[in-house]
Amino acid sequence: MTGVPQGSCLGPLLFTMYASKLFEVVKSHLPEVHAYADDTQIYLSFMPDSAAGEQDAIAALQDCITDIRSWMTADKLKLNDDKTEFMIIDTRAQLDKVNVSEIAVGHTKVPAVTTVRNLGAWLDTNLTMSAHINKTCQSVIYHLHDIGRIR
Repeated sequence: MTGVPQGSCLGPLLFTMYASKLFEVVKSHLPEVHAYADDTQIYLSFMPDSAAGEQDAIAALQDCITDIRSWMTADKLKLNDDKTEFMIIDTRAQLDKVNVSEIAVGHTKVPAVTTVRNLGAWLDTNLTMSAHINKTCQSVIYHLHDIGRIR
């Protein structure tokens, strides 16, 4: 049996100690990583004008994910392939130059997405906040409809 009881005082401290190894694994491959609780995001920049640079960036990202999966397996954790998302952010002109449509995560091919949710905010490939505004408006309309129905 592994783990600590949920709500335990030691839970956050033990999680931080346990997950700190993740940053060591990532730093051996990539310069940028961001984590919030149990969500981790890996950032990688490359020049879309260079096919070799693009392939090197994808190879580095996939090697990093492979090593993360190995570390997680050794420490009795599981990388959830179904929750893994991959997005390329840039201007429309630069995105047209990119030829990457998916990355390999284990035996799963993860397609590039155009929007992701990050800590409650929706981001799109151009960082325009259009997706966030649209989702917020949809939510407001839904809740206003509910209020009208209750009234």
